[in-house]
Amino acid sequence: MEKQQKYLGFHVTLSEVHPWKDLIIGELGEVGFDMFEDTDNGFVAWGLEENIDQPKALKLLEAYEKKVSFTLRVEQTPVQNWNQEWEKNFDPVEIPGFLRIQAPFHESKEGFQYSIVIAPKMAFGTGHHSTTYGMCMLMQNIDFNGKRVLDMGCGTGVLGILAYKMGAHSAEGIDIDEWAVQNTEENTTLNAVDMPVKLGDVRAISGVYDVILANIQRNVLLADIPEYVKHLSDGGSLLVSGFYQDDVPAIESVCVAHHLRLVDRFTKNDWVALHFQKKN
Repeated sequence: MEKQQKYLGFHVTLSEVHPWKDLIIGELGEVGFDMFEDTDNGFVAWGLEENIDQPKALKLLEAYEKKVSFTLRVEQTPVQNWNQEWEKNFDPVEIPGFLRIQAPFHESKEGFQYSIVIAPKMAFGTGHHSTTYGMCMLMQNIDFNGKRVLDMGCGTGVLGILAYKMGAHSAEGIDIDEWAVQNTEENTTLNAVDMPVKLGDVRAISGVYDVILANIQRNVLLADIPEYVKHLSDGGSLLVSGFYQDDVPAIESVCVAHHLRLVDRFTKNDWVALHFQKKN
């Protein structure tokens, strides 16, 4: 009899979310977990049980015990129940009058300028996370008509898809995660959007863009913003998120040093999204 595949879930509740959540998630991603859900006081990490080095995962969590207090609950879920769980827990994300992000199993709803369908394979990039929501909030104030757009660290591709639907001449995606590339390709098909996507990091960027969307992580942004600027047209827009309010001075300092000026911002749950414009 064939062994039933299972998902393994680590439910982690932290006494201090920042900066520990991002640090722990980054390490769990190296031992086989590839899906992460945000919770109010932590996160849930998911992955196929057969792909996860569980002893190593538990050992890396033990290393954090002296740094931050946390609780861990381990869960196993049969693969065939996965979509059922998502259907029970995945609610559409709505920005009134502007945008509705929904899963394929949701019924459509009138009253929004744009509607995007995202296959529910992970929480990040569906709009549920405050950073994705913040990027979408900033995007509604930008004229994308005829613009060349890069979705850097595209994840599910939701930002690039939105830019294309808002009139962009072209939208492209780049991500370091092969799963993200595949998921973006799937989601562009679901939304009938022509958005090429490739595997790689900042070195994979080529050409010049009018808008660069980078919802990544603080340290990556600090290292890569200078390279983004090289590929940004004069007067072009750089939208960044993936960091907290306390990180804004460091992000802004790098941007100002590379001829960018802050023109808009959005904050939700202490997560910040910033819109910079390149000086002519």
